Amino acid sequence: AARALAYCQEVYNESMAGAFASLSKLAYCGNLPGIYATVAQSCSDTSMQGVSSSCEQAGFKIVPGKVRALTSTKPEVTDALFGFAARVDPLVRASPMERGVLISIRGSINRVESSIVEKQALLSRHDKGCPDCMVHEGYAEAYDCLKDRLQAIFHEFQCYPEYCTVYVTGHGVGAAISTLAAWDLSEFNYTIGLSYVFGMPQVGNKAFSKHMNARFTGKQGPIFQVTYGRDSLTRSPFDADYASWGVEAYYRDMDSKPQLCWAGAEGCGTQQYTTYELTSADHCPSPLSPDRDLCRFSFWSEQCYGGLGFEVLHNFNAGYKAMPEKERPAFMQQPYDQKAFTWHPSTKDGAMERAMANATDPKELFSLDALRAAAALAKITYCGPTPGVQNGVLQTCGGAGGLCDRAGF
Repeated sequence: AARALAYCQEVYNESMAGAFASLSKLAYCGNLPGIYATVAQSCSDTSMQGVSSSCEQAGFKIVPGKVRALTSTKPEVTDALFGFAARVDPLVRASPMERGVLISIRGSINRVESSIVEKQALLSRHDKGCPDCMVHEGYAEAYDCLKDRLQAIFHEFQCYPEYCTVYVTGHGVGAAISTLAAWDLSEFNYTIGLSYVFGMPQVGNKAFSKHMNARFTGKQGPIFQVTYGRDSLTRSPFDADYASWGVEAYYRDMDSKPQLCWAGAEGCGTQQYTTYELTSADHCPSPLSPDRDLCRFSFWSEQCYGGLGFEVLHNFNAGYKAMPEKERPAFMQQPYDQKAFTWHPSTKDGAMERAMANATDPKELFSLDALRAAAALAKITYCGPTPGVQNGVLQTCGGAGGLCDRAGF
């Protein structure tokens, strides 16, 4: 164990971690028109003169035109489950990245379907290569919904077992699902390369943790778990049957150096805090991510619809702030139901236990904002086939801050 930890401490690379943080954040764009361009632009080797992308600094790039949306192939599953896969190429001979495919999976968003996945916290048997392993039921089901699409992308990218290196990343629940993907793919003889995930919850039992440690801290990986502050999600679910795994790269604050230690060990990372001291407020902040936040965008519409890279927007942001406030253009805001969602509290108020108990309660699906929007649209039908009915619908449901916008559509 000491030798494995020493090896991981030697290969941990903050430039690589920063590039993976950028790619984890971009998954929060969702399946929008600009996602393909913004992933390639944010990770290209053709940035503006004098400016290099985080991926370029880490020694690799996303191959333009080789980004694909990773969505469920099961019709009953909504688009709350989303990620992307992209071809990666090394830029220099000494790059820690080989030619392969990178998978990034989005964390939870403000959707009922997304939160229910998290709350399916019963452990279910995971027989692949580990008879005693048990994993989080919701995360396992989520990965199963993506497997067929992922294999189709691998075939298109000519990424085949024994001849292709796969890299995984994600934030929160996306991190958990991506590590299950790593386990499954390694069972089929794919090589899992050096990877970084962020704010990952606990995924399985002690047997699963032992197998993950053995597999992804030596010949494969390592897969680093990057954590920050007093993030409560990294200790969730708060159940003695769950166990953490892997090497944790813990940042106490925005300016600290990382502590590298075995996740789950006493005094390591977020383990140094009691459950009463943990907070969901530390789930999104990160010293490695653009804007120092893994969940929120400074210019969401330009990024996710316009396909602009982080470096372009960094310069755009400087010019925007230099303008007089009254002259600054207004930008479209990210819809509520597409924003990152963190419901994990500490255990002191019992909120997690109540949420788990009510995961399938119809009352949890009720939304007063959605009811108001539906009532307004129902009322408009009484206008009948009049010339102004189209404008009435658009005025009621077309603008930012309106009834429908507050309801998330």
